[in-house]
Amino acid sequence: MSNAKPIKVPLSLPLTAKPKKPSIMIVNDVVLAKKRRLALITLWTPALGSLLAVGLAFVDGLSGLDIGLFVLMHVITMFGLEVGFHRYFSHKAFKASYFIKVFLAVSGTMAAQGGIQNWVAAHRRHHKYSDQPEDPHSPHFRMEKGEPDKLGLLRGFWHAQMGNLVTDYPSNATLFASDMLRDDTLKKINKSYIPIVALGVAIPTLIGGIATMSLMGALTGFLWGGLVRIFTAQHCYFINGSFCHLMGSKPYENKDNSGNNFLFALINFGSGWHNNHHAFPSSANTGLEWWQFDPSAVFIYVVEKLGLISEVKRPTRQQIEDKKSKNKSNNSSTSTGVTE
Repeated sequence: MSNAKPIKVPLSLPLTAKPKKPSIMIVNDVVLAKKRRLALITLWTPALGSLLAVGLAFVDGLSGLDIGLFVLMHVITMFGLEVGFHRYFSHKAFKASYFIKVFLAVSGTMAAQGGIQNWVAAHRRHHKYSDQPEDPHSPHFRMEKGEPDKLGLLRGFWHAQMGNLVTDYPSNATLFASDMLRDDTLKKINKSYIPIVALGVAIPTLIGGIATMSLMGALTGFLWGGLVRIFTAQHCYFINGSFCHLMGSKPYENKDNSGNNFLFALINFGSGWHNNHHAFPSSANTGLEWWQFDPSAVFIYVVEKLGLISEVKRPTRQQIEDKKSKNKSNNSSTSTGVTE
């Protein structure tokens, strides 16, 4: 007889390991270094250019042409950011014609806040993890070497306003902006980030030079329509992550710190109605009451009437009131200790 021991056959074969969930950030120091260099250039160049522009204005005065170029380019850039990058590309608040899509993508890129893919990925990540450690630009938390770091008021404001651009790993566009990666037109615009930013500076430079037939006119056009405009557009929009998550009224319970701010809504073309936006993120309008002026909603209304966009999403009056009623009910339950 054989002394061999019988082979024990397992009742079930081991399951293959489940694939890991994709990281919300691109945790790569080489990528971070590249992001940091580009961010420092696009933050400090407009800042220094703005100082030079103000200095020249004190010496030689500020012409109507310079003011006009600044206003024109600032308005185009802010509509590109708020209507385009924010409401259209990030939240799909409406469907746009090819012309409007390209116009909004290019004008938003001129703000020098990063390519459209990274911008959309970061913003969608912000909504998914709003005011949590994984939020890319919350003034309350950040991720420090993989661990949550609670931020104080000043440090949190700095991080949300601009510090995150040079310290935090970029958001994973494959996870948060896969639709941007599949769109051939948007891929080309994303790859042309630096040339488009340069174009946004070249346009006022050429207009200023040709209109005055002078190098000084080209220089002041370059400064006011180019660098000063980039500086103001950047910081007017960065307010969304800093001030708008630190102060403001909260008519809706959004489980974050987003607040409504009338002044900031004027500055950033409607995005300052930030509590409203977090309550109805896919809405084309952030101003939900008659008195809440929303410049971007006006732009959307006009191009809608021109037939250039369609399927515009806006909450009904009933949806708005229902959400307010739910908020009041939750507050009442919390204050009286009653739970549902």
